[in-house]
Amino acid sequence: MGLIGMSCKKYSIILITCFCRICVLGQTDDRDRLLEDYDRQFHLLDSLMQVPFDPHASEALFGTDDFSVGQLSVFHVAQGTRQDGTVGAERNAALEDLMNRKTEAEIASVKGGTGLQFSGTYAYRSSADGTSGLDEEGNFSRFNHRFQSEISWNILHSSLVQAKQKVAACRIGLEQARVEHKSDRLSEYIDWLTARNEQTYRRAVECIYALRLKHLYLLEQTEQVLLEHQPAGSDRLLEIMNEIFVLEQKLSSSPSSVASVDGLAYNRMDTVRIQTDQLLEAVNAGNYGLVKLDLDHRLLGIKVKQASFLTSLDVSPFLKYSAYQVTGGRNKYTIDVGLTLRVPLSFEVSRTRKMLKLEQKICEMNRVLSYQSLENEILQDVRNLSGCNGRLCQEYGRLLRIRRLLETRSDAYSRMEGIYSRPARIKEYTLYLACLEEILRLKYEQNTALIHLQGYLPDVAIGSLLEYLPVS
Repeated sequence: MGLIGMSCKKYSIILITCFCRICVLGQTDDRDRLLEDYDRQFHLLDSLMQVPFDPHASEALFGTDDFSVGQLSVFHVAQGTRQDGTVGAERNAALEDLMNRKTEAEIASVKGGTGLQFSGTYAYRSSADGTSGLDEEGNFSRFNHRFQSEISWNILHSSLVQAKQKVAACRIGLEQARVEHKSDRLSEYIDWLTARNEQTYRRAVECIYALRLKHLYLLEQTEQVLLEHQPAGSDRLLEIMNEIFVLEQKLSSSPSSVASVDGLAYNRMDTVRIQTDQLLEAVNAGNYGLVKLDLDHRLLGIKVKQASFLTSLDVSPFLKYSAYQVTGGRNKYTIDVGLTLRVPLSFEVSRTRKMLKLEQKICEMNRVLSYQSLENEILQDVRNLSGCNGRLCQEYGRLLRIRRLLETRSDAYSRMEGIYSRPARIKEYTLYLACLEEILRLKYEQNTALIHLQGYLPDVAIGSLLEYLPVS
């Protein structure tokens, strides 16, 4: 029995020893593969740090007319082009031609208003006893038939008096239609610029997300290896898995489908300074909302002039010809020349004129308040741009410091024998990527503010009011 027990014990020791060797070999293989993955990633990151950061040819996306700020573009929105730009230009030209033709037709109609009127009447009269009726106007003897024709000229309602104001109203109507159309096109263009800005930002930041996910995957593998072969806690693994989940949610597609970034060296930073006084002057002169109010004010001024006592009068010289078939005598013919005067016995015109003047004052007040509101919004955007400039300078300085640290430590790591903490080193690169991601976000906010400002400037490119100052 003693020999059998001793043999079993010796056999168990041999099995345990073999199992431990297998586990150590397995652990060594996992560790070696993981170290190789880390080293390949470090080599890739070090090579990317030597190449300027370019978020997937943003210049080609924005076009050659764009102004470059740092590594992202601030686009020259007034000269921006779209794929359907030619078709849109042709349609706009066709619409402009139609509006011009319509206005010219209205003006021709106004100028063709002579104020001349023609009227004619025919009457047949008979009485119950078979005798013809009496002429009520000429007091002629009894007649069977009467024919009258009259031509009159309403002088005050002819083109000689009313044409100037009516033509001016037609031209203001044309300007209002143009402004309304341009305002709609500007809104569409701002929406398009906003979408393009978001698309470019999304493409750039997803490249950073993909690199950060690669780092998190490596850290996750490290924690899993430790968890399998050593009694390590899983708190850090759960944190890493949660970070991976959050980043994967931010990606619009799978990490493997995201295009790789060409470089990570952010070598230049520009801040944006806007010429506020010129911007406010341009907004005051050309903003579509203010232009609409100016046109409304001018149109009300024309209506005030038209609502006068003179235009409410009806002064009409006339020429009337009458012919009668008289019973028991020869036919009678008369020609009357005279003047018809009609005067309204009410204060309607005065009340209308007073109402229009009040509308003019309301329009003036709305114009002042609208400009004040626009001025406040513009100054807030300018303050936001200034804040972005300050944060960009700080973040850029932080980025440069981290980059110098990474370059120094990379040289130090290359001289080591390979015994150092890879997870700690990958976190250093992740910190650099987080800093670069923050710069992209601030650039996106900067572009958003500039697009918002462009919405106030229909005929002026916001780029012409910007000054770019490089950060040393």
